[in-house]
Amino acid sequence: MQRFLWELRDFARVSGFMSFFKENAALYRKAEDEARARFNGVDPMTSIESFLGMGLASRSRYIVPLLAPKTHNFIVPYPLPPANLGAKSFDVYTLYADRPADFASVWHEPLYVFIAPSFDYFRTLNIPDP
Repeated sequence: MQRFLWELRDFARVSGFMSFFKENAALYRKAEDEARARFNGVDPMTSIESFLGMGLASRSRYIVPLLAPKTHNFIVPYPLPPANLGAKSFDVYTLYADRPADFASVWHEPLYVFIAPSFDYFRTLNIPDP
């Protein structure tokens, strides 16, 4: 990861990326504003926690790339027991393509913060060792 970050920083320096970024700030702001309007106050993590009656100690981050063929989601660390059973918090990232069909996908990964450990618990209780 350190090497990857070094390469990104080097690319940004050599390519003059920050100048490019500043020149296109209005375009990026417009994309962000349009995505915010589409969400219209929807907060999947808060809704899920309210429904469950428990906090999931997680943060949701929505990233709006300008060129995204579809929405992608991921969780860090992924709540797959037993490896991350003791994790205290999770970051849920959504690279949001901002298409009508993709809006429902903002709910998928936040749900897995709760569902993945629950499936493992169910499996442990109900599936005998071979």
